Amino acid sequence: MEKNMKKKWIYVLDVLVISITVIVLLYFFNSVTPMVIAPLNEENTTNSTVLFELKNADYILIDDNINLTSPEKIFVKDNISINLKPGTYYWKIKGMTESEIRKLTIISSVDLRLRKVENNSENNQIYEVVNSGSEILNVDVYENDNLTGNFILNPEETINDSGNKFIGGKK
Repeated sequence: MEKNMKKKWIYVLDVLVISITVIVLLYFFNSVTPMVIAPLNEENTTNSTVLFELKNADYILIDDNINLTSPEKIFVKDNISINLKPGTYYWKIKGMTESEIRKLTIISSVDLRLRKVENNSENNQIYEVVNSGSEILNVDVYENDNLTGNFILNPEETINDSGNKFIGGKK
């Protein structure tokens, strides 16, 4: 009977040691494995500024080919915003281990916006012309169907000009 009691205690002790070991390993694995929160895999966006939300990462490897043969290495603490040109990118994060390779596509966008500012001394309307897209724009300015000017507008750039028609296209 005493022998059976010792065996039971040994089994209980074994189960306890194994359970504690599993809990410690799960905690350790969860706290060192890099985790990607955003962007989602296969995400398509027209926003050229991408927020990478990460956990337990030391750096991001990002490249324009799936094999990551010449990646840009960007060191991170937690989250980071990166400006990317339109195109398809493949990326992964590394910490103690590394994540799977993910895909991100930045879709080019043409977006020209106008806002009335004031009338000038010749009674012409002045507009604030804003390139809200992701492409460099070649903008033609017209006054009563006559071409009166032309300028190049970079993404997020603003210029004031007068005219009654503005036509912007990719440079």
